[in-house]
Amino acid sequence: MIYSVPDYAINYLVYGDTDNLTIEDIENIDNWLIAEQLEGATISSISDSSYFTHKPCFGLPCCCYDVEFIGGNE
Repeated sequence: MIYSVPDYAINYLVYGDTDNLTIEDIENIDNWLIAEQLEGATISSISDSSYFTHKPCFGLPCCCYDVEFIGGNE
């Protein structure tokens, strides 16, 4: 499935990098992964460019990338 993932979350999702993230950001990302049953999922693709959306998969309106996940707890 493809999700509109906030740009600030990409490094955390790909590399586990928490630099420039607040504890609240990390909790929001982790809670979203649990809710969508994406724990342990692999990112199969990330769009080349970001876009602004009022409806990211979590958080407030922001710039996002389209991210496709495979696997997880589905």
